[in-house]
Amino acid sequence: MQSKAATTALALEADKLLRAHGVPVQSLVAHPGYSTSGRTRGVRGVNEPTRLSRFVDNLQAPITQSKEQGAWALVRALVDPLAEGGSMYGPAMVARGLPRKATPARRTRASDLGADLWRACETATHVRWPFDRARRAAS
Repeated sequence: MQSKAATTALALEADKLLRAHGVPVQSLVAHPGYSTSGRTRGVRGVNEPTRLSRFVDNLQAPITQSKEQGAWALVRALVDPLAEGGSMYGPAMVARGLPRKATPARRTRASDLGADLWRACETATHVRWPFDRARRAAS
């Protein structure tokens, strides 16, 4: 759960920084809900769940969805012309359902968390995002 919160906080911080530097790119968050392989049709070499996996995953059918359905929120965030940077999309019933605009968890929206994680990532990787160069390249 901590990695999901960190990823969300970083995506929200990325959108703030992109806007602040005038880079015409948006950062959005999308989550697939509770998507299981055993509820997704088999595709040779891609998705080949075992019989046991299918059985267990189908026992969870009331609260899960297939990997294909889990991708809907990601596709919506990517192609929705009304999608705005800094927003989040996910299943309507949190774990499953049609994609809708969602509200990121309060802790991921805390301004200091995203900024702190951003600095930690830059420090750990020794890489600084070239926002000014990206803005000039987009112009």
